[in-house]
Amino acid sequence: SASASASASASGASWGPIEVDSLRPAGRVCSCCCRSYSDKAVSSPTRAAGEEDSNGREEDGEGANDGVLPSTSNWPHTLCAVDMGTNSFHMVIVKADDEGRFVVVDQMKEEVRLLSGTGRFNFIMEEPEVRAIAVLQRLKKIASSKNAELRLVATSAVREARNGAAFMRQAQEAIKTPIEIISGLEEARLAYMGAMRALPIFDKTVLLVDIGGGSTEILLGKQGKPLFAISLKLGHLRLFESTLGPLFLPPSAEVPDPGLEVDMSREKMRECRRKIRLVLAESTIKEEILDIVRENPIDFAVGSSGTIERVEAMISAQRVVQSKSNGRQEKRNSSEGKKAELEESKFNRREVNDLVAAICRCKNRKERSDLPGINEKRVDLIVTGALILEEVMEYLGLDVMKVSPFALREGVIVDTLSKVIPGYAPTQDIRRDSLMHLAMRFDTENRLKSAKHSAKLAKMLIDSFRSGPHPPKELEALSETDEFLLESGILLHSVGMFVNHSKHHKHAYYIIKNSDMLLGFMPLEIEILALLALFHRKKYPSKKNTQFDNIPKDAQAKVIAMTSII
Repeated sequence: SASASASASASGASWGPIEVDSLRPAGRVCSCCCRSYSDKAVSSPTRAAGEEDSNGREEDGEGANDGVLPSTSNWPHTLCAVDMGTNSFHMVIVKADDEGRFVVVDQMKEEVRLLSGTGRFNFIMEEPEVRAIAVLQRLKKIASSKNAELRLVATSAVREARNGAAFMRQAQEAIKTPIEIISGLEEARLAYMGAMRALPIFDKTVLLVDIGGGSTEILLGKQGKPLFAISLKLGHLRLFESTLGPLFLPPSAEVPDPGLEVDMSREKMRECRRKIRLVLAESTIKEEILDIVRENPIDFAVGSSGTIERVEAMISAQRVVQSKSNGRQEKRNSSEGKKAELEESKFNRREVNDLVAAICRCKNRKERSDLPGINEKRVDLIVTGALILEEVMEYLGLDVMKVSPFALREGVIVDTLSKVIPGYAPTQDIRRDSLMHLAMRFDTENRLKSAKHSAKLAKMLIDSFRSGPHPPKELEALSETDEFLLESGILLHSVGMFVNHSKHHKHAYYIIKNSDMLLGFMPLEIEILALLALFHRKKYPSKKNTQFDNIPKDAQAKVIAMTSII
């Protein structure tokens, strides 16, 4: 072992993980088997594609810590951010350590529709005002129960309402907490900061699009710095009310009354498109962005909003429907659905065009509510939201868009951390940082040091095989990204010992698969990490294993090769 360590050092391999001071969890060990865990034990701190429309709270931190997650009670910072949007108020509460790493412990969304029913979209009427203040009081109560430092930011609706100042006075008096009114450009910057905490885009030139109820923010950024940003008065609720008519939110109904229909004829859809195109043309966005991208070509387009998440969910659901041919068995159809869950959250322009066409073919709410992946609370606003997205992608020539599960409110958290932690700067490598965060949080027996050594040995093995006279064909398919996944799988292979030494490889699979502390990884990549931990001992990868059989064939071959190295 000592000689191997010396050899690893002598090789000068730069493949090893960054060194981070160990963070010791103070949690309890659950002696149950994985099958009996509650879903919330290691539930996702990010929003899955369908969760952004939930009005219920989603607790996955201290309150759910009776399962497998170590306690965060010794983490010094508890922060709460509230995004007071035009259509909805969004809250997130996190526990953060002194390095700025955080875990979401509570989330909540409430629809308020601040400017609905006014026609001109510039006045907060009494009913939405009462509703908004009641929501703020509930959010303040939740934040107080967590002893969280509360920060509220108001966006487009409060900025533009003629009685916005009066609303602010009443709201601040009701909750005894200051509210910041942020500009559209600050909205864009914070959404960008949120996206960088979820996707590995720090060193990329990114075009970010965030479609809200009252405005759409577009930002071009690189290395955490905005190169261009603009806020357009073009939101899905604003467009709906200005073109299709008022969209009230009944105080006693969680979803719109299906009996209340609005005119969504072809002429109305053409009018929506005309308004969108007029706003885009008058903005001169294309000309300004083209000047910048000559020196900084766009690497990725990223969408960060509930609207874009819902569009992605509907497109993903439609892919599953299309993959089911009449001759396939039910079991095969189920397998196709599971494989779709492992796909990266992204879509292309053609898929958006097809979705918009399907939405526009629907004659009423009932038909729209039958569309795959729709959420009933967005059965109306998905019409204008999808139209805006389609026109923006067409106008800017965006062929593919990735979806960020983090948005404005997570950006507020990151911005707040930079103010409360001296010297804090957002990580430049969210994948490696979050990987080490998870590995250290479950390293109760000092196994991480051994795992790092094993990762170096794995790198040495691969290099030796490739430089030998007969390089194995199986290694030819492993890319640099695959080697990083192999390293990551090795670093995480022993996290299951936090639960129990017995069957710890199975516990490790469950922890890795269900903890979204792994930021910046695609669903398939997380599945591969979990499988590497599962197969690092005992049984070899086999199609008899359902999880292994559900990943694509090329990924299966890579998992077999990586398992052999491990």
